[in-house]
Amino acid sequence: MSLKTVFQKGVNISFSIFNEAVKNAKYTVKTDNGFEDATVVEHDVRVILDKFSQEDITSSSFSQIQPTDTKAMIPGTDLLVPMHTGNELNVEGRVFTIVAFETDPYEALFTLLVRDV
Repeated sequence: MSLKTVFQKGVNISFSIFNEAVKNAKYTVKTDNGFEDATVVEHDVRVILDKFSQEDITSSSFSQIQPTDTKAMIPGTDLLVPMHTGNELNVEGRVFTIVAFETDPYEALFTLLVRDV
């Protein structure tokens, strides 16, 4: 078993343990095809929403955190397409724009800086 698989399983176990905090969401990817209409594809993901702590603010690579921003965490195994800023996350009707994201070397967990649309 590879180290990547071990980390991914660890994240999935954590999401199972904290099941009450886990929400179902849609990761919306918009692709501009050069014509009038962009292609929009939604992917089901699990997410945990949280506030940024002071430690997050000082230790993360997110330099543009605002007081109203939200931290979203998504297991890497839920992402069937690459993560990109500017895409959207719809969590139970609340729509966020992905401002920034970071992940670990094994892409087991994606931590996102999201902002209400």
